[in-house]
Amino acid sequence: MKKIIFFRGAVESQEFFSLQLSKAFELMGYDTFFVNLQNIQGSMSKLTSFIENGETIAISFNFNGIAGEEFLYDENDGSFFDINKIPVYNIVVDHPFYYHDYLKIAPKDYHHINIDLFHQKYMKKYFPHIDSDYFLPLGGTDIRYDEEHSKKFPFLSQKDRDTDIIFTGNFTHPDTFDKYIERNGDDYTRFYHGIIDDLLSNPQKVLEDVIEEHVLREIGEVSMDEMRDVMKNMIFIDLYVRFYEREKAVAAIVDAGYKLHIIGKGFDAIHCKHPENIIEHGFKNSFTCLLRIADSKLSLNVMPWFKNGAHDRIYNSMLNGAISISDDSIFLRKEFEDKKDIMFYSLENIGIIPDLINDLLKDDDKRQEIAYTAYEKTIIRDSWDIRAKTLERIIKSNE
Repeated sequence: MKKIIFFRGAVESQEFFSLQLSKAFELMGYDTFFVNLQNIQGSMSKLTSFIENGETIAISFNFNGIAGEEFLYDENDGSFFDINKIPVYNIVVDHPFYYHDYLKIAPKDYHHINIDLFHQKYMKKYFPHIDSDYFLPLGGTDIRYDEEHSKKFPFLSQKDRDTDIIFTGNFTHPDTFDKYIERNGDDYTRFYHGIIDDLLSNPQKVLEDVIEEHVLREIGEVSMDEMRDVMKNMIFIDLYVRFYEREKAVAAIVDAGYKLHIIGKGFDAIHCKHPENIIEHGFKNSFTCLLRIADSKLSLNVMPWFKNGAHDRIYNSMLNGAISISDDSIFLRKEFEDKKDIMFYSLENIGIIPDLINDLLKDDDKRQEIAYTAYEKTIIRDSWDIRAKTLERIIKSNE
């Protein structure tokens, strides 16, 4: 396989991931082509000319290009990728229960790649017929390389960086999801809040395990098909607890008197005592986020509810010389060493974040050592170039 189809025009961050992978694969000798999802019809003639029988695969993020898009899918003829016998490797950057409906129309030669080991377990349990026994964390990007990956410019030292603390991401207030929690009456409202309260009180627990536990307690035995259907209707719970913890982390920092620079949208809805300490820069593209991280001393990460995976915010911070302050996961605890190359906090004790910030900001040498150690580890293990090589091994294992 020496030709790879990628997709652009959907979610900006996923397009950026695809671009980084395409650069890496091109350096490895592959030809690449991007389908513009904003103008699929306009891409079709070039796409048809690009593909070569037995030599082409597609790489997607979150079902981009295989979600039933017009011109790439027909109810009668099926998927463009089935018709042309093109394997599709789909890197799913959210919990699989967001995508049950898309899994129903997945191409025949479909390979589902997980970024959390518990997601991999979920897929094997609820979708055993799908080839999903793969784990690939997202990668990070070192912006010091030019377009040809041939030049490097030095990091700004920790003491020369202008921004103390940065966070990149969006926010939706948890109250937004009350309409889903309360839509079926008081009994369901109590049931959903029971799950939410359990997760927030025990943040080490896995989302689907807690849902299953509460369902079985409430209604007794259910079939695998019934439980799978329940799971896909719990998306709002994932979003609720994710943004609840994000709000707590941001509030802890700004209410302690620190200025927090945020690249993202929605933070005017944060409930905190000192919103004047939130410095909003609005939505920016991925490259601009990296530029701002490269001028920041500390970079906050609040994990999605991934209890055995990672997030690209961590790798991007480390590869651009900022210290990642993050809650942990089973996977992260194995990959990194607290206070050596990362600063961990727990969701049970978010209030400790200001203390971590204080200790770091008053010691330039300590920050420089942590930043250097993290960079040296991630540049040889966690860049998109490295992820491309891992992905190539997965692809070749299926040839």
